[in-house]
Amino acid sequence: MQERTDDEIKSSIIRKNGWVWISEEDFEKRNNSPNPNIYFYITQDNEIEMGLVFSGSGKVLNILTLLLEKYNDKVREQLLYSLSKLNNEYKTKLNRETKLYHHLQSPEPTKVCNYNTNEINDEKLRKILSEVEKIKKEGKIKRAKSEVNQEYPSLNLIYRTLKKEDVENTIRDIFPIYKIVSGIKDKKSYEKEMDLKKKEELDKFIFELNKKNLDPKVWRKEVDDWLENWRREY
Repeated sequence: MQERTDDEIKSSIIRKNGWVWISEEDFEKRNNSPNPNIYFYITQDNEIEMGLVFSGSGKVLNILTLLLEKYNDKVREQLLYSLSKLNNEYKTKLNRETKLYHHLQSPEPTKVCNYNTNEINDEKLRKILSEVEKIKKEGKIKRAKSEVNQEYPSLNLIYRTLKKEDVENTIRDIFPIYKIVSGIKDKKSYEKEMDLKKKEELDKFIFELNKKNLDPKVWRKEVDDWLENWRREY
């Protein structure tokens, strides 16, 4: 995650409807961005809630779909391992957010899934993804019938209620998760990265191969075998 100056951090803090967001984008762009947001919220019971959230059908569906792709296996394993190390204070929830009358009103949340964060695994991720797809589909139907103005999923990948003295430790827990999630790749980024890796490794292989002064046919076969092994592995 790119280091940011104090001014950049201050400019990323958004206050709206009692929430404080730490975001890479301004508020208007936030819901359309693939990036997660860290939020800080004072509940009606005057408790502090802090967490990492994805909000909006496109964002939640996209991040879960990408996370379950094979080319993100290492990132997912790293994420699940990090989540498993958190204590039982941390929860993961999926809400259905409903705006009945106007897109600017505060949404009414309905809890769909709720887990201890340290229990999240591949099976639960797929369960959450299935519910997200259901919320998105039903939201379209309800909007078409004018039953709601908006309805969309909101995924708190990690959150907890805490006391003031717990804020610093909670930030220490959340930011590494933020960094891991920000490393989830889409197919285009993955293919670009692998093309670069392939070129670098093939160049090294050919450099060493050229030292052997092989017959051209043997040289060609060595390169073809290397390319075939690459295709099988990646």
